[in-house]
Amino acid sequence: SIRQSSVSATAVNTLTFSFRTSLPLPEGVLITLTGLTGSQTNASSVAVSVEEGGTFNATAVWDVAAGQLILEAVNGTEADTRYTISLDLVNPILGQAARVVLIESDFFRLLPIGMENAAGNAAPLLVASFDTRFLYQTTPATGALNTLYLTLLSNVRIGSETLVTLTGLFGVSTPDNPALPIHRVAPSGGVSTLAANLSLPFNDTAVWDRLAGTLILAVLPSRLLVDPGNATVVNQTGVQAGVYYGLAFNLTNGVVGQDAQSVSIEASGTTLSRVPVAPGARNAAPLLVAAFVTGKIGQSTPSSSATGPTYTSYNEITVTFVSNFDLTPAAGSTITIRGLSGTALANSAAVRFRSTVLRPGLTKSLDALFEFGDPAYGVWNQTAGSLVFVVIADTVGRAEYEVRFTVINPLAGRTAATVYIEASGIRTEPLLCVNGPGNRAPLKV
Repeated sequence: SIRQSSVSATAVNTLTFSFRTSLPLPEGVLITLTGLTGSQTNASSVAVSVEEGGTFNATAVWDVAAGQLILEAVNGTEADTRYTISLDLVNPILGQAARVVLIESDFFRLLPIGMENAAGNAAPLLVASFDTRFLYQTTPATGALNTLYLTLLSNVRIGSETLVTLTGLFGVSTPDNPALPIHRVAPSGGVSTLAANLSLPFNDTAVWDRLAGTLILAVLPSRLLVDPGNATVVNQTGVQAGVYYGLAFNLTNGVVGQDAQSVSIEASGTTLSRVPVAPGARNAAPLLVAAFVTGKIGQSTPSSSATGPTYTSYNEITVTFVSNFDLTPAAGSTITIRGLSGTALANSAAVRFRSTVLRPGLTKSLDALFEFGDPAYGVWNQTAGSLVFVVIADTVGRAEYEVRFTVINPLAGRTAATVYIEASGIRTEPLLCVNGPGNRAPLKV
């Protein structure tokens, strides 16, 4: 059999193994253990201690790449006698499953036999990891209250006095809070085996540091709880291996758009090295804050309209834009282009426009990208110089869209307009569009 002392990453880990032989083995016989892979102990030999039984060489030959340990029984072994030996190896940086360890001897070419692993955290070279670590958000809207959902599944039992830390939660306006509420929710991607009348094994508040972008969760020891039927129950001790836990917390998005953040998770006490979480997709990616990242606007003609003789100067406005998020009809997304005041185009609830995709996203074919209708109609406000149109199918973040519509130039000359693009439903801050050069600048007449 074989057992270990620590599941913590990078910890000095005492491995203790015991064996018996059915026949006596001669003096100087070599006994080999294989399968001890993943250790960081990079040496050609390691010290061994005899806990029970005969005499062994004080050092064993160690091959870190092969995970192989070779012991010398100086006085051989006696039949059916228990021998127990221990040695220290340094655990790897990243988590791993327990190893399958074989023992064999060169005497009579004894074939390898699997050693019996100790149960739970004592299994050899089992190193702590959150095998499931999934984080997603509910909204990328600027300035919105955003619920983030975290699902965890550990490969080891994590006891109390362990702190689990999420890092990389930047771009948030929520001020520092030493007691940010944490709520139990259904886990994503797995079914929790945690009894319904038991709480999460974490404190019901966490320490939030806005500048550092960290959220620290404390693992709780056992505690008495009372379920709705007034029956006293005992919470499980710490985080259990193989159990899905779902928890949620609220942060307020910043007012400046940003791409999703690279969030990681780590732990101290029971040490888990920092590793990235698996993020939600697209708008659910953690701390993605909606923004238009580019916006450009131009016109087809600078000619003014005239009254004698009457001449109407129809001017096609072209707007191209890229957002860092998906606009969706489910969120009631609309796009507003504003700042085109001073035209002769009267108010209308049905200004026709056409949209095309200049650079399609990765998940839709070009001929499927009719997110605004083909043709489509927007609401025009002459005073504000704004066109508002509704998203009727999900757009693709980072795809470049082009929208064309026609206004009527005024009678008098004027300088170019200052135009903004923004979204509602999933709200963004207004983005100042880049004007086309020279006579292509919008409403330069």
